[in-house]
Amino acid sequence: MKMEIKPMRFKLIKIGCILVLINAVSFNVSFWTSSLSPHPGNGPFQYVVLQESATTVLYPLIMWVTIGIALYPIYGIFHSQAVSSMAIRMGWEHLYRRSIVKIFMSACIIRFLTELLNIAAVHWWNPFTVEPFQIESLWTMSELINHANIGIVLAHWILASVGTGIYVVFVFLMADYIRNAYVYIFVPIIQKFLSIFIYIAAFTSMVTMIPNIGERTPMKAILSSIMPSSILSPGTHYGYVLQSFLSAAALYGVLSYILYHFTLKRRSFNG
Repeated sequence: MKMEIKPMRFKLIKIGCILVLINAVSFNVSFWTSSLSPHPGNGPFQYVVLQESATTVLYPLIMWVTIGIALYPIYGIFHSQAVSSMAIRMGWEHLYRRSIVKIFMSACIIRFLTELLNIAAVHWWNPFTVEPFQIESLWTMSELINHANIGIVLAHWILASVGTGIYVVFVFLMADYIRNAYVYIFVPIIQKFLSIFIYIAAFTSMVTMIPNIGERTPMKAILSSIMPSSILSPGTHYGYVLQSFLSAAALYGVLSYILYHFTLKRRSFNG
């Protein structure tokens, strides 16, 4: 069995490296094809705005699609007979816990390395300037785009890496409830557009009923928590940076916890 696990491990490592390169290349293509003109010192602005912006859809689209593609091999394993044999040896709870930890760490590392290449590329063509930055400002900052500097870039880099790990675990735990592999690949894209629709509909309705609610930061942060972008591309839109990120991280963490326990009960019952 160890001989079977090692090839799969190397296969997943190769997939991870390919995903890093694909996302980094798509970011660079977006950088050169966007309508943003590079000016000395606006490198941080360009880096942040390309994460999730109307100026270009290539990098965000590729990033969202590759989440599903990356989980496809794991989806295949957990929908095969091999997973039952693994569960007999180690138990469903241990199997899922180990898988969740590995998937979380892998997703964080892949996003971390991807953004490292992206930051290096932007800095190479448009060097960042070092400016004063206080981490407390992330709590009151409405959008990173409007305040982009080297500190903001580093904050986005760290938050996005952790947020990606949280969201990918959530998508992984949805695998048991989606029988079609091709539909599963596009779950992140489907959820992205569905969450945008829900956010706009909910916020529009609330503003209609309570005109000044748009000025209430906590409400915007709570509503934006349904947006996966709040943890995948924190601070690019929809509310304040840390408030939106923490709200979304808590929401997807709770949903993942619920899915985890439902899945364990379902697997234990069905065998």
